[in-house]
Amino acid sequence: MTSKLKLNNGKPLHSTVEYRHLLRGLQDARLSDSSALESDVRLKQGGGFGLYTQFMLQLGTLSVGPTLSYWQLDQSDPVGTLSEPRNKTYEFGLKLAYQF
Repeated sequence: MTSKLKLNNGKPLHSTVEYRHLLRGLQDARLSDSSALESDVRLKQGGGFGLYTQFMLQLGTLSVGPTLSYWQLDQSDPVGTLSEPRNKTYEFGLKLAYQF
């Protein structure tokens, strides 16, 4: 969902909010990189979801603003005794865009 509003100074502010659904994921654990005695493993992730938001202030042909990305992922299917644990990830950023 995206919205646009004009601030008191007349500059437009664009905001975006997204829901992201993970249908399936794969993690390749390259254990052989750390030890020749280990073999590589592929872990299947069943699901999870993410949220993304950004706020962009338009300054002529430039836009700038903060971003936030969040993921909550389910535990992977175990392979032997290994699994990717259920986890949450937060990512903060600053986006700069040039419009031409």
